[in-house]
Amino acid sequence: MIQRIQSIFLISIILLMTLVLFFPIWEKRVSEKVNTNVDAFHITYVKSNTDGRDTILKETSIYIAILAIITVIIASTSLFSYKNRITQLKLGAINSLLLTLTLGACIYCSFQANKLTNTEGSGEYLLGLFLIITSILLNIISNRFIRRDENLVKSADRMR
Repeated sequence: MIQRIQSIFLISIILLMTLVLFFPIWEKRVSEKVNTNVDAFHITYVKSNTDGRDTILKETSIYIAILAIITVIIASTSLFSYKNRITQLKLGAINSLLLTLTLGACIYCSFQANKLTNTEGSGEYLLGLFLIITSILLNIISNRFIRRDENLVKSADRMR
């Protein structure tokens, strides 16, 4: 049923991973003239020159967006396969793996972006990364509630 508690967690995962596509993940400001940031689609390095023109380097980080979209699709499939809890558990396990890969891809891209600046120090992680971490936690909680429902049904079958 859609009104179960794990449905709320799965809907939250869908919303959060959709928001990852729109929010920045990492940023480093070396000065007013040099800025590097990472979002779900690009690693962008911007350097303002003295003549007023900007040097902009863009590398792709589209795999973060692809992983986020696949995660949304799997969470949606899991949400609507509420009649088969075993399938929901399998989809939840796949989603955990994909969410972890997405987190790893974000950290990898932040290291790649940090290399572009050629300066010491590190940037700061922004909202996009924390949305992914929250989605991982919500996925773990939803899997726990799905497993609890499955155990409840099994125990009810034993009593018959």
